[in-house]
Amino acid sequence: MHLQQPHLCLGHCPHGVTCDPTAVTCCHLSHRSFHPPSPCAGSAWGRGMLSVWVGTQGRDSPCSGSPWWMVAHGAVTELCAGSSPEPGISAIHAGSQLQGTPAVPRQSRRRKSVAIAYEAGQGEGAEARWEPPRWREQLQRIRQMRSGRDAPVDEMGVHRCYDTSAPPEVRRYQVLLALMLSSQTKDQVTSAAMLRLRRRGLTVDSVLQMDEESLGHIIYPVGFWRNKVKYIKQTTAILKQKYGGDIPSTVEELVQLPGVGPKMAHLAMHIAWDSVAGIAVDTHVHRISNRLQWVKKETKSPEQTRVALEQWLPRDLWKEINWLLVGFGQQTCLPVSPRCSQCLNQDICPAAKRP
Repeated sequence: MHLQQPHLCLGHCPHGVTCDPTAVTCCHLSHRSFHPPSPCAGSAWGRGMLSVWVGTQGRDSPCSGSPWWMVAHGAVTELCAGSSPEPGISAIHAGSQLQGTPAVPRQSRRRKSVAIAYEAGQGEGAEARWEPPRWREQLQRIRQMRSGRDAPVDEMGVHRCYDTSAPPEVRRYQVLLALMLSSQTKDQVTSAAMLRLRRRGLTVDSVLQMDEESLGHIIYPVGFWRNKVKYIKQTTAILKQKYGGDIPSTVEELVQLPGVGPKMAHLAMHIAWDSVAGIAVDTHVHRISNRLQWVKKETKSPEQTRVALEQWLPRDLWKEINWLLVGFGQQTCLPVSPRCSQCLNQDICPAAKRP
């Protein structure tokens, strides 16, 4: 492999070989790996500058024999026309120059559009991670408002609905059933339905032995109770056959169960498995996140909100945020006629109604 410009290396090769600046070949070019932003640790390539590889057509080319060239002394020549050696590459035109460096003319080849790779996060256009302004202050004030722990979710939420004295796999099954019942249902109604089921001995086997009519009579009046009867029977059969009566231990498997969505899956991981795989976003978390503008742009569904929140919210807050915002949404930031006058965030909430 031959250099088009003999003085590319100005120091020591990262592989431990001293490069001869007068030689025709350069030691580092015998190595196939791509090391942005500088192929040689001692060379004069600054942070964020273009990396260089020089090759000849058909010899050690990463582009299956196509001509590939890089930057030598500031002049961009030709690099893998039509392809690139690394992902995340943007295109510039051959002949572009680094500031303050003279172009080296090419005599025998037409200049083509080329692709130049930047090290991730080092280009001038690298974007800093977005986060909403004053979110920490808003969060702390919500914690203060929730310090009484007296919202319906605190007293009758899913974490209160299972038998703490039951075997671990039974407790996890009861958590999952409570989550399935809680969809589109007030906590008070879910809690009462779970209490009736537990009085019958709420296990995988007891539900499998129960006919749909009896099950429907017990869980009524939870929202969409007829559909939930079918989902509960189907899911329970799958748990018996595939998981030995326990519930899956991953979000990916949980959402495959009939009647189990992403919010339920993440809460099941939190409560049943004491594991945080993501943020559980229900209608309260979705609504409040948009009102506080905790999403970069407005989201249309809880799942979109989950993705948006996980892009910036520190992971150690993922479990707490559901509990905080659900209770806050039940007591203060109501769906209709929110109680802004009682909210400590009134002066810093973008959606607040101010006197």
